Amino acid sequence: MGYSIARREVRCRSRLARWRTVLAALFSLVMTSAGVVATASPAAAEDPYCWESECDGKSPVNTNCAADPITVEEWTYSDMIDMKLLYSSTCDAYWGHVQIDPNLRLNPVYNGVFYVPQLGGVEKARNGLSVTSENIGSATPMVSSMYSVKVCETEIANNYDPTPGAGPGGGGDCTQWH
Repeated sequence: MGYSIARREVRCRSRLARWRTVLAALFSLVMTSAGVVATASPAAAEDPYCWESECDGKSPVNTNCAADPITVEEWTYSDMIDMKLLYSSTCDAYWGHVQIDPNLRLNPVYNGVFYVPQLGGVEKARNGLSVTSENIGSATPMVSSMYSVKVCETEIANNYDPTPGAGPGGGGDCTQWH
């Protein structure tokens, strides 16, 4: 068969293009199965929508839940500490928020939402960042409404559950169980 030289170059280029496509597809398949995937969004980004148990442990700030907070209970001590138990009907989840006056408090304040299954079980906690004069407010991760919950603040440590009503100097304070 007598192809012209120009025809052979086009034919060779199309073969080369097909091989490049096949190799690129194989490379992509190998990298995906190895767990190396390029994405346009950050790997740590959370899904902005959640419901009940899907919200457990997620930040309310990074989801749609913070758009409609309902204050279930608020506790304020002498304008120094403001502690809230918040609820989102959109997400059916709770979280806590503690804020301090940076001019009056220098010691770190730890905050957490404590939760227990409604029919009984072991108490667990999800802690927010410690609140200081540099970081004056912090929200805890969320907990599903399938649990009984309360929010606590203390200067002692994370996961420390002070007795409700102890007040300042007694290790901290908590909202009531809800």
